[in-house]
Amino acid sequence: ETMGRRASRGEDSSLSPDSRSTTARHTTSDALLAGGFGGACLCVVGAPFDVVKVRQQQTRSDGASPSRIVRSILRAEGVVGLWRGVGPPLMVAVPQFALVFGSHEAARALISRHSTRPPGDGRDAALAGALVAVPTTFVYTPVDRVKLAMQSDGRRVASGLPPLYSSA
Repeated sequence: ETMGRRASRGEDSSLSPDSRSTTARHTTSDALLAGGFGGACLCVVGAPFDVVKVRQQQTRSDGASPSRIVRSILRAEGVVGLWRGVGPPLMVAVPQFALVFGSHEAARALISRHSTRPPGDGRDAALAGALVAVPTTFVYTPVDRVKLAMQSDGRRVASGLPPLYSSA
């Protein structure tokens, strides 16, 4: 096979067949690592927004703007209050997103080996994405319930009561 034909299919012509298979084996592990790191970043960066959203949903008054809620959290709980409840989702986000990325990569590889459609077909990508939902649902749902309970606990703290749950 010529280098031009391999290059036209997106293959690196400098790799021998053996080194290409080694590279392919590392794709899933790279996806696992990337997913875990991405999940951790998502949790840490998004936690304050999530806490404010949950508090805003729980507030009965019409004047609960996000900035007012942030000021209330900072006054009653300090900066750490913006990350209340981040522990459980952080503990699950790393393996969950690693599972999402790794499962997608493994499903994509499996489907591409058996598909008669051209590489990169959107239907194959959609099927690989759909297959990811099964394992991640069993990981994420219970942890989300714990996170919501911890975020809601901040209202107790704001009213002067001790927290029911330990967090951030």
